[in-house]
Amino acid sequence: MRRATRVLALLAGVLVLVVLLGGLVLWQAVRRPWPQTEGTLLVPGLQAPVEIIRDQYGVPHIYAQNEEDLFFAQGYVHAQDRLWQMDFQRRVGLGRLSEVLGEAALETDIFLRTVGINRSARQDLTVLTPETQTMLNAYAAGVNAFIETNRDRLPLEYTILRVDPQPWEPLHTLAWGKMMQWILNDSWGDDLLRSRLIEAVGEERAADLNPGYLADAPTILPEELAISLGTPRFEQVREALRLANVPFGGLQDGLGSNNWVVAPERSATGRPLLANDPHLQYGVPAIWYLMGLHAPGYEVVGATLPGAPGVIIGHNERIAWGVTNLAADVQDLYVERLNPQNPNEYEVNGEYVPFEIVREEISVKGQAEPVVIDVKISRHGPLINDVVEGLEAPVALKWLAASRPSTLINAIYSLNRARNWEEFTAALRWWDAPMQNFVYADVEGNIGYLGAGAVPIRAKGQRARAGARLD
Repeated sequence: MRRATRVLALLAGVLVLVVLLGGLVLWQAVRRPWPQTEGTLLVPGLQAPVEIIRDQYGVPHIYAQNEEDLFFAQGYVHAQDRLWQMDFQRRVGLGRLSEVLGEAALETDIFLRTVGINRSARQDLTVLTPETQTMLNAYAAGVNAFIETNRDRLPLEYTILRVDPQPWEPLHTLAWGKMMQWILNDSWGDDLLRSRLIEAVGEERAADLNPGYLADAPTILPEELAISLGTPRFEQVREALRLANVPFGGLQDGLGSNNWVVAPERSATGRPLLANDPHLQYGVPAIWYLMGLHAPGYEVVGATLPGAPGVIIGHNERIAWGVTNLAADVQDLYVERLNPQNPNEYEVNGEYVPFEIVREEISVKGQAEPVVIDVKISRHGPLINDVVEGLEAPVALKWLAASRPSTLINAIYSLNRARNWEEFTAALRWWDAPMQNFVYADVEGNIGYLGAGAVPIRAKGQRARAGARLD
């Protein structure tokens, strides 16, 4: 009996030791990737010493002697704190989630490859200014310097998924910028909603349920238009909203950013007051990353996006700016007429012309062969029938930010260096998408507003016909 007791005690001791060792290993695995915030690092690629000071809130301020070192250090610091987030975001934009997440992410990759986020980001490389090209290259070099010098201290996600980060490229910054354009300008869903509401309840009632932007007052539905829970009409409307991927009611709680600016004569300080509250989706980690960038001719502090150089919202020594989404209608759906004899051709001005067919190969973790899709692209854009439920007629998506190269990234560099209203508005001429409300204030006491971005010039006014059927 005593021997059995001793054996049990020994086993219990071994078990405690195993648990303690396991906890220690786990703790080290979690703690190992934490960024070094004190001391000196010798990093190849810098032209001169760079100083990084983190304030009491953990916000890093980078002090460099030239712009290239500034953006190099920004890339390094972003990677220190947010490398997995950056890696995940570029995979989203490029439609390459399945490489690390397997078949569970395949549907998302197919959708994004069909829409062409990856193809659109590549064409954006063709319109970079020399200054922007230098900025992107320096930033990418900083990210890669972190990866190469910290192979044994990578974030825990790489260990769990058994993958290694690939080198960062300027394309990857543009891919996430393209995703931000997509997230903030998704009016094509409204077009689908309007079409399906008309099919469900008729054009007049659909107009009451989903009034246009030009309505001058809130709409109060007459009693005869009331839709009761459980009735056939209610179920039709709910199904229309489901197919359009819109929550019932057409709105989501909590959406809607705000920004405002007060003139000096209306403030207690006698100086302009500017505030900005951009409502983007919650996430862990957050989508924003606060940072200060300091170099000769480049003094700016504010909110940055991990994966992109520069400051998106903030202030420099002379001006401040805030941003909210303008949600302009920059997407249109076109019903194409196919050649009955050849599904790879569609009608243009009475003649059949071939679709451009792009083959997309998607690598999937755990599968030996890639998944291959052929994307048909008309003069308007890619056909989306294979990735959007309920479309019977061939429907092409035309999106302004993808139908031509976007110059968004050029705007960031110029905006950060602007010193007055004239330079501010000149910088925003590069800002084509997503269309945004900008508010402005400067040290001279000036305030202003500018709706920045490009919108389609449509041949038939605001829209051809609200609710044109797509099926």
